[in-house]
Amino acid sequence: MPPASRKRRKWPYIVLAVVAVLVVGVGLRIGYLAANGVYPTPAEPSREANSQQDSQQQPKRPDRIAVFDQSPGQGTPHTYGGTVLYDACEILPLEALPKLGLAITPELVVIHQYFDGDVPAPAIVKQDALARSSSCTYGVPNGARVSVDMYQPPFSDDRQMEANRPDPEDGPISTDRKFDVITYRDDRVEQWVTTISRPHLIVEAQVHDPTGDISGWDGRAIAEALRGPLVSRTLAGPAPHRLPSYNSGYEGAKNPCDAFPPSALEAAFHKPAAPHAVAVFQVGDSIMYEFDGSVAFRIDASCTRHSLVDEGRLAPDYVESKLGTSYWQDERGAETRQQAECRDTVLGIKPIPVSLRIGDGPVCIKEVGKKAYTLHFKVGRTTATLSARGGVDDPQQETQRLAPMAEQIAESLRS
Repeated sequence: MPPASRKRRKWPYIVLAVVAVLVVGVGLRIGYLAANGVYPTPAEPSREANSQQDSQQQPKRPDRIAVFDQSPGQGTPHTYGGTVLYDACEILPLEALPKLGLAITPELVVIHQYFDGDVPAPAIVKQDALARSSSCTYGVPNGARVSVDMYQPPFSDDRQMEANRPDPEDGPISTDRKFDVITYRDDRVEQWVTTISRPHLIVEAQVHDPTGDISGWDGRAIAEALRGPLVSRTLAGPAPHRLPSYNSGYEGAKNPCDAFPPSALEAAFHKPAAPHAVAVFQVGDSIMYEFDGSVAFRIDASCTRHSLVDEGRLAPDYVESKLGTSYWQDERGAETRQQAECRDTVLGIKPIPVSLRIGDGPVCIKEVGKKAYTLHFKVGRTTATLSARGGVDDPQQETQRLAPMAEQIAESLRS
């Protein structure tokens, strides 16, 4: 069977990138509304009823500040089936954005997909797709973003890679240090694309600005400015994946993917887990106004992991789980939020207490959809939310299903 056409095969991955940024944006908006009392719980007085008291107790909401950064990775780059892997955030690190004319603002969201472990040749799985071994996206909630995707066999199907090399139909192809290079406009998804490729390696950068006037984002100029740096940083060779770091009172925050190792997924589902993570970080911190009048600050992040099975998410035995974390500037903020999380009904969702002792605060589970649950617990200054695909009907059974993961995560957060 001949490989699918290049444009059809790219479409699902472009859509996933767009959806990821939009989901983050919606999540930030809902979190903001909830934090500011737009959804008061029935057990508590409404914000409007106490507006005069609130104005006396609470300071004016300060501007968000950028607290997230990246640092170079440590050790050696990881491998998949013997292939040494590039890291997309090393190819386009956060620190490079100002050189492209993009300010590092608190509104930015960083989505980093990478391998944090090796997969030996006997354990590789059949993808049969143009799968990204690593990707790095910097986006804002309204949909504007710049991203880099890495494609390497055997993680990405070699036939699909060949079909997706630069195409003269898109525009003129030039050569730069033995790379084929092309920059073109993809009008279907309103983005500019720069691709560099050589045998067994494709690096693709996309710049998406749906309105054309967001903070001076000029998609074409950015895409063209990326051509030389993409080649230079790729020629430098694979490097360990970039690491998150924090400042301004959040120095103790952990990368949620370090707190959620593949072994935690294996402990719960008894399936081999891929050392492949999708981490989402907010660059800026957020403020939480609690109903007791207290004010607290936090930094949010998440990590998604999945099982290592043939055909990936299309396989019937595929498992995926997500850990969301909030790291608070002080323990009181974490304690107050966790108490409210397991006490208050919000948007009709009532927390269900569970008897498990996980971490150092109350533990509860919430039914957020049909066979969809979130398990909530706290460790020190971190409040955590854990969920997994394929839930069951009974919340207590779902708690038992998630418990082995939660216990291992809590231990990681404690250490």
